[in-house]
Amino acid sequence: MEAEEKEQIVRYRSLCSHMKAFRESRLETFESIMDALQVTRELLLLNPDFTTAWNLRRKALSTMVQDKVSTIVKELDFSVQTIKTNPKSYGAWFHRKWLIETLAANEEEHRGVPDINRELLLCGKLLDLDSRNCTSFNLLMYSPLLELPMVPDLALRRISAE
Repeated sequence: MEAEEKEQIVRYRSLCSHMKAFRESRLETFESIMDALQVTRELLLLNPDFTTAWNLRRKALSTMVQDKVSTIVKELDFSVQTIKTNPKSYGAWFHRKWLIETLAANEEEHRGVPDINRELLLCGKLLDLDSRNCTSFNLLMYSPLLELPMVPDLALRRISAE
């Protein structure tokens, strides 16, 4: 094992211990919420399949009061980073779907619509790389996106390409 791998393992274990402390305490202050988001960010960039980290991240984002919508919009960018690490990570895709639902629920602040073209582009790129990526296909078929007439056509093209 290389020194870099050992260092990464030590860092990962340290972050896991730090995250455990958040799970045992409340996320009451803005600082504790931001710290939890930073720790889970580092963990999920190392391992996007860490369900406990995704759950803590959603809890921290749900607890936020100030700048919630703008933070969630930035969170969509973060989810792309984790999807690049593992394009078939169920946790990353589930989190992305939750973000879209959360934006849709905050109609007043964000007009209720995530950037649909961006979602279509992301799903299309990932399906081009691997047409068997069911997690990407599932987000593509997700109901708010399905309201666009071009989504079923895109999905049918992907299916018929196989």
